[in-house]
Amino acid sequence: MDNDNPKNIIEFLFAQRADANKELLIRTNPAGIILEIIGNPRHFSRTNLKPDMPVTGYFPFLNTFFPVTKAKQTSLPRVNWEKLYMDMQLVCDQNLESWILFSDVTEEVNEVEENIQHDNDFTLKHNSKIKHFSFDNPFGDLNLFDIVTFLKTKEDKFVPLGIIPSWFEQYFPQLISTKSTEDLLETFPYLEVFLPHAKSFWETKKESLSGSDMWIENPVGEIELHLRAFATNKNENNYLLIRLLDHDDIPVSQRTIQKAREHQLLYEKLKKAEKKLQQLLYYKDKFVSIVSHDLRSPMASVVSIAEMLLTDQQLLSTMSDFNREIMQSMKEELLRLLEYNDRLYHWANLELGISNSNRKKYRLTS
Repeated sequence: MDNDNPKNIIEFLFAQRADANKELLIRTNPAGIILEIIGNPRHFSRTNLKPDMPVTGYFPFLNTFFPVTKAKQTSLPRVNWEKLYMDMQLVCDQNLESWILFSDVTEEVNEVEENIQHDNDFTLKHNSKIKHFSFDNPFGDLNLFDIVTFLKTKEDKFVPLGIIPSWFEQYFPQLISTKSTEDLLETFPYLEVFLPHAKSFWETKKESLSGSDMWIENPVGEIELHLRAFATNKNENNYLLIRLLDHDDIPVSQRTIQKAREHQLLYEKLKKAEKKLQQLLYYKDKFVSIVSHDLRSPMASVVSIAEMLLTDQQLLSTMSDFNREIMQSMKEELLRLLEYNDRLYHWANLELGISNSNRKKYRLTS
């Protein structure tokens, strides 16, 4: 809590709370734009919270609650955010302004987790589902079907919803918190093929499903996970679903096709890398050509000055033998550097495909 004097009665009463330093109160307009910040914002966000900015820019998981259309009071599900566990209360008044109360309950959760850690380890070994604190899944308990659900935000971030399936927690724990598209593609490269199609489907606003082909991930050793992704819409929000398929239900032909797709994907990645390398080589050759061309004129000027000094008999008569030898050596070294620079320039131009040919006619006699 800041040490400044309270600006109003609400801020004064808030400061009297026992856990005020671990709480944050934000007031927004119906569109979710921050109007007022009370409490300790630095405790809940690494970025500096400012008025006149959308609250969803700092807390993307609030996307589903804005814009506000009616007065209501809601207790939001507990969420794990930036290494904190938070409870939240959302109150929308008659003017459709929202008050959001964030409470840090990390200590409470850690205490509970320590007490049930042994039970959780036992359950995980038996491939059961471990509950992860997150927002409710609008599609219900899809985790029972080994499906993990992500809400796609306007900032192209993916927020996991509902209970997380155990296979996802076990093999991809780094994706349980909010991640960007780049983070998701780094873990699941195949989604690079599917997401453009998913984006087109999200734009249709249809609440049906659009699925990808199957792909295989190897998170640990020789373990193979057969996965499929689905894009869908609900209540004007975009969702990405990833499902773990049963290995025994996948025909051998499908696995063969998937292997071929993986090889094709690898080939396309190699082609992209080769294209980027060719571009870098081009820039290198262009740089060498420009530098060697720009160096030639000043070097040639210095050589001309050295030659002029060595032909000036009046000047040479005033110089010692040692100085004349120094002057001659300097000229020879400059000529050598000039020749080397010319070769470098012509070599770079050849690499760039630039070459000048000198044509001459010769009489051939028997």
